[in-house]
Amino acid sequence: MTQDVIALTPQMPDIKSLLAALHAGGPDLGVNQAGGGAVAQLCTDDGQPLVSVEAPRYLQVPGEAERLLGPTARLNGPVWWTEARAITGTEEARRLAGSIAGRLATVLGGTTWPREAAHTDVVSVPAGGDAAAAPADVDVLTGKAAVILQDRPLVAATTWLTDVVRTALQTGRELHIVTPPGTRLTLPARTVLERIPARWVMRDLDCGYYDGLTGAVLHWHDGHFTPVGAQRLAAAGYRPDLDGDGDAW
Repeated sequence: MTQDVIALTPQMPDIKSLLAALHAGGPDLGVNQAGGGAVAQLCTDDGQPLVSVEAPRYLQVPGEAERLLGPTARLNGPVWWTEARAITGTEEARRLAGSIAGRLATVLGGTTWPREAAHTDVVSVPAGGDAAAAPADVDVLTGKAAVILQDRPLVAATTWLTDVVRTALQTGRELHIVTPPGTRLTLPARTVLERIPARWVMRDLDCGYYDGLTGAVLHWHDGHFTPVGAQRLAAAGYRPDLDGDGDAW
């Protein structure tokens, strides 16, 4: 299940609406900055990040959100896109991301993706909540790889993703992005993966895992995803991207 919840609003989120959204965890959570100030992180009292909230992005072309996320993201006219990503190490984090996006959509008259994740409840996070073994925005961390899970139609080179890339490079780890079949990468995201030790991993019910760029069948071995056997076997469900998708973010 996705850890990302996106608020799509016809109005730009201002300071008051963002503060109301960030209050979804009550008054006891702290706020840190990341990504050079482009990302706000809600944190527990001991500094553990729970949710990263990207600075709003303006999609000027009508219907762009629907093209990127599917028909459930339909909203007439240009929209502001505000993305909240929850860590996987704390149970309450995803509900917190849903409340942040739901509050923005309620105050500014918009919608969310996925819609069923949105609500406006205050999410109670236990004091000194579960400490995640991985850094913020990394779902699985091993000695060889930093793994992030993306259950969404399109993966873009967002600020939090570039921060994860930087963390992986600084620690000498490979970056693995795991998605379901049918997910696409924007051209900037694909370019990033081609320039660093990284792998786009697709989950497939028939063959398990395969490389989204080459079709090689993969398995989890010794702390990272590697091709099965000596030969790079093409997965049955692999379909090369012949459209040259150039979504620019």
